[in-house]
Amino acid sequence: MHKQKLFGVSLLFLGIFVAPLPTLAQVPQFLPETLAQVVSQNNAQGNKKQLNELLKKGRELVDAGDYAGALALYQQAATLDAENARIFSGIGYLEASQQNFPAAVEAYRKAVALDPNNAEFHYALAFSLANAEDYEAAEAAYRRTAQLDPSNLNAYLGIGVVLLKKGDYEAALSMYEYVTTSHPEYWQAYEYIGAALMEQEQFDRAIVAFNEALEIAPNQSRLYVSLGNAFLRKGEISQAIAYFRNAADLDPNNALIHLQIGKLLQAENDLKGAISAYQLAARLDNRNPDIYFQIAQMLQVQGDLDGALDGYQRAVSLNPDLLEAHLEIGKIHFKRDEYVPAIVAYRQVIKLSPDNAEAHYELGLALQARGRMEEAIAAWQEAKKLYQQQDDTEGVEKVQEALNNNR
Repeated sequence: MHKQKLFGVSLLFLGIFVAPLPTLAQVPQFLPETLAQVVSQNNAQGNKKQLNELLKKGRELVDAGDYAGALALYQQAATLDAENARIFSGIGYLEASQQNFPAAVEAYRKAVALDPNNAEFHYALAFSLANAEDYEAAEAAYRRTAQLDPSNLNAYLGIGVVLLKKGDYEAALSMYEYVTTSHPEYWQAYEYIGAALMEQEQFDRAIVAFNEALEIAPNQSRLYVSLGNAFLRKGEISQAIAYFRNAADLDPNNALIHLQIGKLLQAENDLKGAISAYQLAARLDNRNPDIYFQIAQMLQVQGDLDGALDGYQRAVSLNPDLLEAHLEIGKIHFKRDEYVPAIVAYRQVIKLSPDNAEAHYELGLALQARGRMEEAIAAWQEAKKLYQQQDDTEGVEKVQEALNNNR
């Protein structure tokens, strides 16, 4: 039963790479670095030295990864020279880098107001608006970018992404095709066409588009990932594995690619290959709870309960909210007659997900094993109620059997 559950593979199980719509993934960076870039003509001479020092320290903090500290310095610089667009563009960059997109929008709007014909600022504003899910305003800002700088092809791709978010697939495809017609060497446009077709579940057409991109950019690992996704969505797992392996050859240090290969091999019942892929993923990224969860599942199937328990515990140490791992920890402890830690694990699942019927049922079994029948019956009654709400007939029957056997 447990093995069947683990290998009842779905797209959700396999889907860490079932790609969302592509985004213009990198925050546009327009950081002022020198005094000449930022000091407006009207700025008092006495402020120049202080501004220079603030910007120099701010840049050092950015290079050190301290975006919050750098932001404070740029905001201080803005009080000294409130007429300089580049200071506000720097603030926008730092806000966007910390995922504070509404604040980034505010800063970039100030930059645009001060320098309305700067295409870079309009592009950064559009990027931030799109990430803040203000798609109408984002589309307008991307279109303004394209007007000011027709050579900025990412502006056209941005328009397409926003149109996709708004559900206008035909208009988005038309925008991408405009780019492929005017700049046939720009492989990213074919990639975006493929992603849009994936959203419409037109997998064969998506594969054609991704292959067109690959002809132009054969060393882009993410194109092989996209092709792997397309074949996965078609149910052709062997083909998907081949493309993910191609991606891994080009990007051997990408733990997520190896994790996906492991999941696909597991789906094909290649347990040895799956374990090997998972272990490689873990060596590359020892902070990813999903990797340890997958390793634990594999070891559990193979009967290595000690190894599985260690894997699940590593997973929850990295992600304490990983409900499935807590549930399996409880089951392993229960199987080893370690009822108290099993109870603790099941209660943790219930704390995270009070409507988890299985956790209430398993908790009842562990409480029964400890002779705590009143609590066990209460847990089973809650499980029965939840199974009934979920129209889970099999679940209701097994709980009722437990209740009948303990009257």
